[in-house]
Amino acid sequence: MPVAVFEDRAAESFLPLTYTKAVFDLRVGLYTLLERVERLFGKVEYAFVRPHLEEFYALDRGLGYPEDPDDELLLVNPRYVLDEKAMEKLSELSQSGRWFLLVHGSDVVGAKLPAEMACEVSRTGFDAGLALRGFNGKLSILHLEKARSLSQPWELIEANAEALARDLEGLEGIEGDVDETVKVIGKRGLRVEEGAVVEPYVVVDTRGGGILVEKGAVVKSFAYVEGPACIGRDTVVMPGARIRGGCSIGPVCRVGGEVEESIIHGYSNKYHDGFLGHAYVGEWVNLGALTTNSDLKNTYGTVRFGPRRLDTGRQKVGVFIADMVKTSVGTFLYTGKSVGVASHLHGTVAEDVASFTIYARSLGVEPVELDLESALKTLERMMGRRGLTPTNAMRRLLERVFHITERERLRAGVKRGRFSLQLLGTAP
Repeated sequence: MPVAVFEDRAAESFLPLTYTKAVFDLRVGLYTLLERVERLFGKVEYAFVRPHLEEFYALDRGLGYPEDPDDELLLVNPRYVLDEKAMEKLSELSQSGRWFLLVHGSDVVGAKLPAEMACEVSRTGFDAGLALRGFNGKLSILHLEKARSLSQPWELIEANAEALARDLEGLEGIEGDVDETVKVIGKRGLRVEEGAVVEPYVVVDTRGGGILVEKGAVVKSFAYVEGPACIGRDTVVMPGARIRGGCSIGPVCRVGGEVEESIIHGYSNKYHDGFLGHAYVGEWVNLGALTTNSDLKNTYGTVRFGPRRLDTGRQKVGVFIADMVKTSVGTFLYTGKSVGVASHLHGTVAEDVASFTIYARSLGVEPVELDLESALKTLERMMGRRGLTPTNAMRRLLERVFHITERERLRAGVKRGRFSLQLLGTAP
């Protein structure tokens, strides 16, 4: 039976991270949520995503809508994939011959439906209440009284260390090149894949959990890596870096300075010193030298997040940086702030930053809109350094996101015009 994943209305809660990617492409632990679904149910063939993402996922990822309306699908809500009991129940139900919806509150956790009916449910935003009214009597409805979902961006960070520790259990063995001077502390497991290199005088501390160094990754001399942690494929950990416990670093990154309980999605750089803590960083991001975020308020109070100032109930919440963001040297970001797609930051950032914004308010310059063509050229240059080129579908997605976020910039007081930064009366 073909497997499909879907986004529901909670996808908007993860903005700005989910402007350019579906919820199921967010990373927790060693895997994206999509990869976790596939580990449980097999290859995902179809995806129901928000309209502005449809072309990109169909053309670049091969995840479109089903063509045959009579195809019977197993639908999985990736926000629930970390709940083992919920996934076991869904798997059990999928073996039956009947159509069903498995719901928790107003969420659809999973379903077995013909494709035509799945498309109808997708038009409700996979809202369980609306689906129940529309299909009353046509299929079985089963309720989960308790279930764990990911509903807010800070929950990704909170779940990451736990998921990493579980993913890394029993994963050990040295196939790569580990220098004889490397110091391993603890017995929780070190796995170095073939083609990976751990240079002289690195310290790896597995007392808090296992550590995985994936194929092609390099951990440079005098770095400290604390588990649980994943150093992704072809990633370089710079000399003297401190990778604290609970870090999931995706493929082809450059990471230096201090990083604690953070997710760096992939193809992003934090090459130099500076602190990144309790943060989520998207793809194709470059954090300039000494870029640092706060993850704790001076009052030790709970952190509020987003335009609605939601109380996270957590003392430690860092920053949430969407794809393609760039920060200049010495950028400082306050606790619990978000930075939208492709924005450029200078100075101190004490508020959320809208997508496609050049932000330097602390340096006396009001926010200016980043031109779409400039954002595309910057992406081309950065991808070119990795031997890659933006696809046409990716370009059109970025154009759609630019227009979708126009009101966001208007609300933030972002003006159109030429950005010019002057310090002490002297142009840079």
